[in-house]
Amino acid sequence: MNCRSLLLVLVGFVCVTHANAADRPNTLFISTKTGKDMTKSNFLWQFPCYILATTHKTSPLTGEVLFDEKLRFVAPAVLPGGKQGIAIFTDSALADEFRELSRSPKSVTLAAIPNQGTLRSFLQIASHQLQHVAIDLNRKTRLARLFLIQEILDQLDTSPT
Repeated sequence: MNCRSLLLVLVGFVCVTHANAADRPNTLFISTKTGKDMTKSNFLWQFPCYILATTHKTSPLTGEVLFDEKLRFVAPAVLPGGKQGIAIFTDSALADEFRELSRSPKSVTLAAIPNQGTLRSFLQIASHQLQHVAIDLNRKTRLARLFLIQEILDQLDTSPT
């Protein structure tokens, strides 16, 4: 298979995934505009997704991390000039890998975001401090898919939960 054939296969897959996104209850399709530090990007978000919490409370009933005003989370430098963003991971293994490479991995907890409602609540709290989300940030390469928090919130507000 040559590069052109591979590209056609990948483009076809993205289109099929996008077309079926509305039929999946645990997905959210995000499409962003071109920004100063960012390029146009499309992303099919599947839940659960994960953040790395540094300070948090847990539910006495479930033992899960509570997404409230006391939550503190990993926000590494993700943009030129050292601007920070929220690190969100689409896979628990990716989040664990990032956590293990941090300075003090035992002080960081993997917290699942189970659905769009929880993501909305979390991003509303986080937007008081930060403007960007870095999806699947690789600690070694520093590569990630970047989105403005407000663009995600705008699309969550128009998306059925």
